[in-house]
Amino acid sequence: MKTTLKYRNELKFFVNAHQHQVLRQRLKNLVNHDQHAGPSGEYHIRSLYFDDINNKALHEKLAGVRDRVKYRIRIYNVQDSTIHFEKKIKFRDYIAKQKVYLRVRWSTRFWTDNMIVCTSRSNL
Repeated sequence: MKTTLKYRNELKFFVNAHQHQVLRQRLKNLVNHDQHAGPSGEYHIRSLYFDDINNKALHEKLAGVRDRVKYRIRIYNVQDSTIHFEKKIKFRDYIAKQKVYLRVRWSTRFWTDNMIVCTSRSNL
């Protein structure tokens, strides 16, 4: 099954505490509350990134390669109720993600066996 990628811009900025509060106040009525966030509006993300034996992803990042791909497993709020395996694609100035939900049983087996088998590159 081939899926159409949704590309988006991803811009990151450093802001100080005062700027954060001003932005938060101005945006609160313009954007929807993130359903994954807790009462404080924050949530914890834990990611495990994968690379090949030659550290290709690391070297591409450090070299400033614009078009690249990285793989990761991600959980939210220190709970394994939502586990995603993601492929993040950077193409020109745009970002796209493909992700699949992992079952706890599969991910537990992955960690204990310390092995993953990919049957098809077209899956991700």
